[in-house]
Amino acid sequence: MSALKITQEQDGAPKREPFDFSTLRFVVHLVTSADGCYYDRESSGSDSDSDNGYNSEEDMLEEDDDPWLKIYYVKIETTDGTRIDQFGYKVIDKSARRISVWMSGGAVTRYYNLAERLHFSERGGSYLEMFGNALWNNNLKKNPKDGNLKEELVTGDRKGTGVFSTELNKGSFAFISDDPQDAKDDFFIRDEYRGRGIATWALKQLFKHNTLKGVRFIFVEPWATRVPQHEDKDAAKEANEGVQLFFRKNGFRRVGQSAYFAYALADKNHPSHRLAIEDDAVLSISSYIL
Repeated sequence: MSALKITQEQDGAPKREPFDFSTLRFVVHLVTSADGCYYDRESSGSDSDSDNGYNSEEDMLEEDDDPWLKIYYVKIETTDGTRIDQFGYKVIDKSARRISVWMSGGAVTRYYNLAERLHFSERGGSYLEMFGNALWNNNLKKNPKDGNLKEELVTGDRKGTGVFSTELNKGSFAFISDDPQDAKDDFFIRDEYRGRGIATWALKQLFKHNTLKGVRFIFVEPWATRVPQHEDKDAAKEANEGVQLFFRKNGFRRVGQSAYFAYALADKNHPSHRLAIEDDAVLSISSYIL
């Protein structure tokens, strides 16, 4: 199950003096290692190789290593180099939706669609796989070529508010994840900088960044990683709701009754932008893929 660490910019959080955002830098690194992991050369003492975009001394990508997937790692720093924030995200090109076939003995045995690609992507990591399993059709018996959003989230008993529908079946999208495969791939702000609007600022920088050109939707599975989920369920529930409120305040809404939220980046008139926070759907326990 995915997790996302964010600043606790929510009702009841300590309020501090406004931050001077002109002193911040939003630095995006393209992850080019074959294993999909980010290697921080600065932290390891190695020289930066930002000119060619590579951040890893590991094997570079081959042409057939998920050409539809790009992985990015973001650092939020002050102009004097102080690290404040860090998070990662993945961009899935629309070409990942194309249907291809697996052949065995001269016959089609399986269709390769979006969910299948997310499932088998070693670079994408386990949480991208779980995201695919939770939302997208995969080799349905009656219609194996259907790789679209699951019908139960569109018209079924888990459609929730219904603000997200078949429009999610088109185009490129991004996914903010907390996959441990990507070093420090979370949305984490150092304690002394919390409650000053930096996480909201970072999301706004992401929304307009050129790496999201052509992206229609941004997905996230938000819940609090700082609170043990099984030791104190009341505390976990409160913390999770705080994280979700942060994303809702920044325009994200739940997809059906799944664990995932989405932000309509390309369509400012999308119904999700008109849905009040208090009217958003709640999670259905059956949304979890175990």
